Amino acid sequence: MIDWDAKEYGRLNRPHLNWGQSVLSQIDFRGNELVLDAGCGVGNLTINIASQIPNGHIIAVDKSKSMITEASSKTSHLRTQISLLRADLLYIPIQECVDTIFSNATFHWIHDHFQLFSEMYRILRPGGTISAQFGGGPNIKSLINRFCQLSKEPEFEYLAEQSFPWNFRSIEETKSCLIRAGFIEIQISLVEAPVVFPDVSSYSHFVEKIILFPVLGNVPDDETQRAFLTRLGTESLNGEKPLTVDYWRINILARKPK
Repeated sequence: MIDWDAKEYGRLNRPHLNWGQSVLSQIDFRGNELVLDAGCGVGNLTINIASQIPNGHIIAVDKSKSMITEASSKTSHLRTQISLLRADLLYIPIQECVDTIFSNATFHWIHDHFQLFSEMYRILRPGGTISAQFGGGPNIKSLINRFCQLSKEPEFEYLAEQSFPWNFRSIEETKSCLIRAGFIEIQISLVEAPVVFPDVSSYSHFVEKIILFPVLGNVPDDETQRAFLTRLGTESLNGEKPLTVDYWRINILARKPK
């Protein structure tokens, strides 16, 4: 299993952090909830949640060992308020008890969204809410198209059969999964959220560390990988929207019936 470069992710993930803060703003915290941070990453937003629930507790879950290690370091001063758990979000080893589920930039890494939302439903108490954002619709479509086009060239042919790990569902598919899982009062939207970079180097570095890191394992050496990433950046520079990562985010807010 390819794991994240957690420190680099924490340094570069400003767009994801901003979106997560926007999702948090739609949650009306009382201050004493038990919250599940589903896909906590390096813990930046976990700390934000902790500041809003001074009498509550957070179960921060991530599947990545490096993310949990980094989050443990960042949240060490909040040990009594935050419990860290390394687990698959499809099978979380806790019982029905959570008041609120928050998730930022995580669900598009999970292929079975019905099982995912069923598991979220299971661990919520009656009347509990889920608030999340994740990639959906035409998310990074231009980047994927550019990747596939370059992989046809002899120099990069080892990437031609590469499968992608993401699951970018439509609003309709996402809502259907939420309804089937049992959620009500569903609010859902698809929002364009492009991120523009100042030069090829910063664009290529972001794409490598934040987006494409799981699919570069077949690259035979560092030099070839750098050449491929530079070509991606150059092609983007000459494209319709230069040096832009074409992010699209699905935002959801839903409730478990009482």
